[in-house]
Amino acid sequence: MPVLPLVEEWGKGFFMNKNRTIAILGQPNCGKSTVFNAITGMKQTTGNWPGVTVERKEGKIKTKDGQIIRIIDLPGVYGLSPITDDERITRDYLLNEDIDLVINVIDGNSMERGLFLNIQLLMLNIPVILVINMQDIWSKKHIELDTKRLKYLLGTKVIPVSGRTKYNIDYLKNEIHQFFSTEFELRKSHLSIPVNDEIYSIIKNIKVIIDTKKEFKDKSEFYSLKIIEGNRDIITIIENNFDTKSVDEILTLANTLGQSTERTTKIIEWIFSIARGITEEVVGKNEVKRYDLTEIADLFFLNRFVSIPVFLGIMFLLFTATYFV
Repeated sequence: MPVLPLVEEWGKGFFMNKNRTIAILGQPNCGKSTVFNAITGMKQTTGNWPGVTVERKEGKIKTKDGQIIRIIDLPGVYGLSPITDDERITRDYLLNEDIDLVINVIDGNSMERGLFLNIQLLMLNIPVILVINMQDIWSKKHIELDTKRLKYLLGTKVIPVSGRTKYNIDYLKNEIHQFFSTEFELRKSHLSIPVNDEIYSIIKNIKVIIDTKKEFKDKSEFYSLKIIEGNRDIITIIENNFDTKSVDEILTLANTLGQSTERTTKIIEWIFSIARGITEEVVGKNEVKRYDLTEIADLFFLNRFVSIPVFLGIMFLLFTATYFV
């Protein structure tokens, strides 16, 4: 099946004479803060984002060649269609700030949900390192991840880690150093989607119009996605920056997929279908089952024939200890 590789190469020396920033983000409870702390150590400052009470954390690291890199810990979000202050801060920061690299931390136990966010990130045209947390839990459950295949499908670096045990954290740090090396050949992330995909065809057509404005070109794919989705914030930005004819053409293209609420559902289902397909391709389970002590205890004590006698026995011992000891 023919695909569209959305790839752009960066030349050597791209980062010379430039303030450098990494944004680290992920969905709630994915282990993002643990990974952030492991990368930055004690070199952190905290405060609030302007105008809200949402905590803002920033850290710094120093590369092997002496460069100082800011790392911004963005609020945890499930997607990039803001409803809460946390989601609006993250979306606006990604759209408006000069970010060199995004580290997206996802929970390895919720791959499909994590990739839902990552697919939207790739459309922002910012380099992404995908960090898959909970590697230690995967090992216990004998789940295997084809990282080479996932890297190929997403067009970005993929690093399994464990924030709890610090597994692969040093490797992640080294990849960050390599990324900012002036001798490192950089390649932006890309997502391969079938040429005849209906939704992506509409995204491409809207993108052609948005690309006419230089200030929107880098992130035009993301703007196109959110316009089709019916995101009011993004539509307002387009209305304020494009002439009436262009706006009408854009909205007419979006409406070919249905009314606003209908389009929102279709876009969510579309992104999840891509995430689901990728997950099914790269995640597998080893047929050989080995149980650790916790699993053995669960199998024994939670057995329906054993659990009730065990419960009654424990209650009898407690009763005996209370009245006769």
